[in-house]
Amino acid sequence: MQDSLHFQFGDFSLDMGNTRLIRDGVVVSNDDKIVKALNLLCEHYPEAVDKDLMLETLWPSQVVTDWSVSKLISEIRQVLGDNGKDQGYIKTVRGKGFRMNTPVSQASPQIEVTPKVPPATTNTTSRTKTKQPPAKIFKWVASVGVIAILFVAAFAHFYLDPQQGMANANNPERIAVLPVASQADSNVHNWVEYGVMALVAEQLSQYPSIQIIPVDRVVALVPDSTTATFDDVCGQLGCSKMVAMTFSLDNNQPQIQFVLTDEKGESLSIPFVGVDVIDSANKMLEVLAANLIPRDQDIIPLANTFSSNEKANRDYAIGVHELFSGELKDARNYLNMALEKEPEFFWAKAYLADLTYRTGELEQSSAFVEELEMIELTDAQAFFIRNIQSNILYSEGKLNDSLAITLALQVNPFVMKDPLIMGNQFLNSGSSMQALGRLDDAIPQLVKAREYYQAAGYGSGEGKVLFNLGNVYLSQMDLESAVDHYQQAKDVFIRYGLTGYALFARHQIATTNLQRGDVLNVENELKLLIQAYQGNGDMEGEMTAYNDLALVSMVQENYEQAAQRAEEALENLAKTELSYLKNHAIHLGAKAYLMLGNAGKAEALLTQLEGEWSDQRSGYVFINAHLTLVKGDAALALAQAYSLKEKMAESWTPEHEKVLEQFKLAATEDDAKAQPIQY
Repeated sequence: MQDSLHFQFGDFSLDMGNTRLIRDGVVVSNDDKIVKALNLLCEHYPEAVDKDLMLETLWPSQVVTDWSVSKLISEIRQVLGDNGKDQGYIKTVRGKGFRMNTPVSQASPQIEVTPKVPPATTNTTSRTKTKQPPAKIFKWVASVGVIAILFVAAFAHFYLDPQQGMANANNPERIAVLPVASQADSNVHNWVEYGVMALVAEQLSQYPSIQIIPVDRVVALVPDSTTATFDDVCGQLGCSKMVAMTFSLDNNQPQIQFVLTDEKGESLSIPFVGVDVIDSANKMLEVLAANLIPRDQDIIPLANTFSSNEKANRDYAIGVHELFSGELKDARNYLNMALEKEPEFFWAKAYLADLTYRTGELEQSSAFVEELEMIELTDAQAFFIRNIQSNILYSEGKLNDSLAITLALQVNPFVMKDPLIMGNQFLNSGSSMQALGRLDDAIPQLVKAREYYQAAGYGSGEGKVLFNLGNVYLSQMDLESAVDHYQQAKDVFIRYGLTGYALFARHQIATTNLQRGDVLNVENELKLLIQAYQGNGDMEGEMTAYNDLALVSMVQENYEQAAQRAEEALENLAKTELSYLKNHAIHLGAKAYLMLGNAGKAEALLTQLEGEWSDQRSGYVFINAHLTLVKGDAALALAQAYSLKEKMAESWTPEHEKVLEQFKLAATEDDAKAQPIQY
């Protein structure tokens, strides 16, 4: 498209030069992805644009899935006032993609435009869909307050059962999704009836294990979804399950409730409240998909790790399965039972070393490792133990030492024979580099991990890579991409029934949404996560959530509460060996005290830092300069800030520059303490 032209369709004009969608002279959206997607569809009119091209164009160099496109199309339809029934502007072409469904023309961009108004709905929150992971260690990276997925298993290979995959593909569930029954007295939400219906149908249709009855067939049969019964609908459409949904407003927050009914008359009914309709629908889809999609089974061939005691082997196998599923309490019980039956069972002890590392019992984990190193080890056993040592160093805050072991393992002849193990090691190195702030180095490592997983036929590895890429995007303050990747990873975990790991993904989405301004919902979610972590015996997760509650108080500018929560977290962390979480709590508490002007308490906390703790985000990297400023030396504080800029080089962002400007301003004031730094 030439720069001097733009597209027109219906009442809309698309101005790419200024990134805006205009209706009757009023800007209704200046969302970059919405405008670019519409431009792509208009350029190809009247032909359809396939999802692969949309992914390449709208998410270049990013790992996203078809679900991202479906969610974006739904948001565009909402902006256009379109819906999934009429599809007046954008048509879903089954098996091909999407195309403009109204005449498109090019014209001169000489249009009178009123000042920009907030777009009708340009909340491009989450987009989703993927495959999933198993044997893994989730390391909580305090350096950016995020979780990194790392691996410890030596050769517990996971793969999908081919027979199950064939069964799912050959005998898919047939599902009918009904129009949404709206109980909201608002014209603003008229689109929900067919728009959410189409969104849910499109996203569920991505799974090969289920078959969605075409939306137009359902609409033709069900003019009133409030009175439709399973026999009425599925008796004629031949479906095995029916999804009915209701939309309402709960204290002005959108609520969507689904009822899932099958041929036995059994039903499941759950309501979901979100910050907007898309958010509510997304939360609903997560649970709905988990109840509709047959879970893929990860096969764990452990026979070559068994002892001579069959009863001990049974407990050991169950314990390893529970460990990889994130059910840490049950895993500990079964592994201990295996050791009671066979005290010298190497692999039961090895996986207990893994488990105690995961739960933050680093001293106990190190004791297991030291004991196991006393015997003559096979290549597989030596690799497993070395990997745990790397993870323990990581948890102790010795990130470079941990990374050195991982990089050495990547060239270990035993490791290089197995693409799955190589994938795990590249995943570890990528997440470690991210934690150290080496973001440009992290991405190639994670991409390499994905290549090895593909070579190993290990589709679930994509979920782990997606999760860690989310961490990288979060470090780069690309919050939308971060949430997008965490949502996709969470789908993977749910699909495989990995409830413990799904908690981690939920946690990351919550804390990332905090940075997007969703304070109240995030605080409630963190409190729920704390309870869930406690029930799962996951101290790392629980302590990280406590730290994040302090962060919520910071965002609310309730610095006294933030300092109190950070101190409480440190008191709880004193009982653990989780140095990186202690360091994170120290930084949160110190920053809160600095915002209160209390340099003494802030400095006292900072002297307690252990090991290496690096966070290049603007909210943390200036803390020493801030301390200098609050102590009254504005000139030295400014010099420290400039030194950071030089050191960070290309990692310096506009957000960092904004904080630097505040230090410049403070240096010109007579009383530096009177100008608190906001970062």
